[in-house]
Amino acid sequence: QWDYVLEGPPDTPYHGGMYWGRLMFPREYPFKPPEIRMLTPSGRFEVNTALCLSMSNFHPESWNPMWSVSTVLTGLLSFMLEETPTTGAIHPPTSADHRRKLASQSMEYNLQQKAFTSRFPDLKAPPAMPAVPAGDPVEYQVKGDKAFTEGDMKNAEHLYTHSLEANPPPDVAVACYSGRAGCRLNSDSIPEALADCLAALAIDPEHSQAHARAAKCLILTAELAKARKHLQAADSKGLDCGLDATRLTRGEEALAALGACPADDAEGRLALLEQALYVCPHAEALRRDKAETLVRLGEFEAAIGVYATLPAPPAPPPGKKATADPAEKARKALEKKARGNTVFANGDFKARPGLH
Repeated sequence: QWDYVLEGPPDTPYHGGMYWGRLMFPREYPFKPPEIRMLTPSGRFEVNTALCLSMSNFHPESWNPMWSVSTVLTGLLSFMLEETPTTGAIHPPTSADHRRKLASQSMEYNLQQKAFTSRFPDLKAPPAMPAVPAGDPVEYQVKGDKAFTEGDMKNAEHLYTHSLEANPPPDVAVACYSGRAGCRLNSDSIPEALADCLAALAIDPEHSQAHARAAKCLILTAELAKARKHLQAADSKGLDCGLDATRLTRGEEALAALGACPADDAEGRLALLEQALYVCPHAEALRRDKAETLVRLGEFEAAIGVYATLPAPPAPPPGKKATADPAEKARKALEKKARGNTVFANGDFKARPGLH
């Protein structure tokens, strides 16, 4: 069995929650699926109850042996965010407020369970956030700005979020969305940061800081044409974005060189991908390209490491066949290469070609 902890995603009723659960693997794993349970009260699932999911032991017919534990947990979290009924889910569904309350209490609950503290001794309750007057969005914003200035990004994000939940006036909402985007950029939560920037700009299309932070997000994900538009908007308002403009230019040059690279020049392509990823490290397409290029070069171990940074492939609907997992292909190729090298080292030269 494996115990896991899922962190509740931002902008959901589970935000801030730490959800402990357990995967029970059958003897035939990976050819048969695990049993999945959640042990922390969530408001979505019954506690310590086997869950009926397409990738759990309720549906062995839809299980794919290539699915990793990461794939299973990604699927569980995705299902948790839905309201689809299933065996093990709470019915009728609890309210969002109730789930938020359980999220805030989740670590306190977990730390009262001996099994949790023995399995996760390094996980401790987060420091208590300072109290602010309930329902005062301006006060939340002021304290959030102070925390941001002091470099306490986690607390600042917490305060900005509470301001946004307290029905702030438009100018406060814009400032909080933009400020929270800055916090999320600092923690590499790029999609969430970009969403905050766009929320700020939906209220105030002229907000220079939101444009600048949106540009940062888009440079990191290699959406450079969009990034340039946001930088131009920020620059037109007098905001100095010189460093980001330089990064953007370097990214454009790297992508242009990559586009001109001959298809059969894997080594050259890898070097150019490294340059592009230096500027755009969160670009999923570039990381996938790098992994595929490493496979072409026979660098299977390095490719597996890159694949590990990419999102797990989604589980197919019941009855549909899963597409081949490229990371699993790389792992098998690495094993095959290792077997071949072992045979070669043992002097069995006739056997070696048959392994490739």
